[in-house]
Amino acid sequence: MNPLLVSPQARAAPKKGCLYLYDAIGDDGMGGGITAIQVVDALKELKSAGHRDLEVRISSPGGSVFDGIAMYRAISEWDGPKTAIVDGLAASAASFVMLAADRVQAGAEAMIMVHEAWGGLFTAGTADEIVAAAEALAAPLRKANDSIIAIYVKRTGLDEKKCRALMAAETWMTGTEAKANGFVSEVIEDERATVGAVSDAAAAIISKFRNAPAPVAALGSPSVADRLGMRLLRHRVAQASTGKGEASKSGRSEATHMAAMAAKRGTQ
Repeated sequence: MNPLLVSPQARAAPKKGCLYLYDAIGDDGMGGGITAIQVVDALKELKSAGHRDLEVRISSPGGSVFDGIAMYRAISEWDGPKTAIVDGLAASAASFVMLAADRVQAGAEAMIMVHEAWGGLFTAGTADEIVAAAEALAAPLRKANDSIIAIYVKRTGLDEKKCRALMAAETWMTGTEAKANGFVSEVIEDERATVGAVSDAAAAIISKFRNAPAPVAALGSPSVADRLGMRLLRHRVAQASTGKGEASKSGRSEATHMAAMAAKRGTQ
């Protein structure tokens, strides 16, 4: 079964299909994240199983704009009633994926965040070449912002100017605040409305947010680089532990010291 479809609700209520978006949006290149094609395949499975109503449960820091837009389109084309429920976090791309639903519910403690599209510039050259490269990157980012704003304006009732201001400020909203701004239809009492442990893909995104509330920001530290480094170091410790003699002691000492330093760096 598609991992996005593990759903006790779907088994209890055959007419309702449930889709879980509990990771970063898009493939992070390390085996993490949820892609648009996975969502499309999951929706096909739900339809084939005879489900009429669709429930999309979200706890995601967002990710790829274009995977998010494709998910938005796929979910919006579901030909039955659609409800999105923010169980913890709907940030960045997840904040417009949820708007594909007819209704959006969120706990009062849930968080919704909107911001401008991001990009990265890795180049070398003359001043003019670097400026040209930056502008070449900025142009599609502006278009991505326009696409996102079009969704917000259509689904929230806010005007374009207000949406641009919210995005430029990287605005974080509780469920109640999101309802006041038109992003959420209903605030619900739900003990699941909390942000728990996240994947490396999600942590990488969270670590880049400027204004994240402390409980959310903490999920982005240590960085993915530190997380992957810790995995490698734990492996080296395990390998050293299986050796013999002074070489083994030296290997354990080095690896343990490096692991401790990485752990300390991750808490700063």
